[in-house]
Amino acid sequence: MPVWSGGALLTFASNQTPAPVILSFDEQGQRLPPLILTIPESETIDLHDVARGSDGAVVACGSAYDHSGRGSGFLAVFSPTGDNVNVIRLYPYSPSRVAVASDGTLWTAGLEVTDATSIVDSTPPSSGVIRHFDRAGRSMGSFKYTGHVLGLAPQYYEIPQYFETLSDGMIRKYPAVSLGRSEVVVGLALTDEGRTYVSTNDKSNHARRLLSIAAPDQSWVQGSPPSQLGRTWLYGADGDRLVFFHHRDTVMFVKVSN
Repeated sequence: MPVWSGGALLTFASNQTPAPVILSFDEQGQRLPPLILTIPESETIDLHDVARGSDGAVVACGSAYDHSGRGSGFLAVFSPTGDNVNVIRLYPYSPSRVAVASDGTLWTAGLEVTDATSIVDSTPPSSGVIRHFDRAGRSMGSFKYTGHVLGLAPQYYEIPQYFETLSDGMIRKYPAVSLGRSEVVVGLALTDEGRTYVSTNDKSNHARRLLSIAAPDQSWVQGSPPSQLGRTWLYGADGDRLVFFHHRDTVMFVKVSN
């Protein structure tokens, strides 16, 4: 699903091919130059997530596979102009989420194979690894987390538990998101003021909800997506505004009061 990050809407096309394409659009809807990712000796590149820094640099993470099917996790860091890309292979670590911090460093979440002879991830169930990198791909720290983290499935956030990882490695656990039997989380955003928003969709009747929370010791508050947006998807936040997908090809920015 597309994501709003660093002042642009990001998505990718031609995934799981030798040369997936990262597409981005600015606030006016203008398409920015596409970024084509190729990795030497890789026959298939599977992008998992993309993010953008405030300087326009785009970062992607995923897995790359050679002709024999051997895979390795990677980070791909494009220059702000898009002219150059630095690919960092991370085996045995495989990141599935990436974010660009305000200082330009990179935060990732994923899994790590600690037994090199195993073909499956050897991290315990319901656990994972957070790794912090500089722009050159040098490790700045890492730690494991245990417990269900709200993660990106192929289309939906299926697990209603929300955590925040701070720069010192501390993890703040928030109250669980209370969902109906057929309800799933389909959007997540964190505003500059520190408030977290999630949007949900009930798969039985397509009803939408917008929930928010300000701190771990508080409760989720239910609001409603702005009436002019109707059925919407929450793509992220831009400062103190929420970014929604509206209709077929429209992105709207809305200041939501609580």
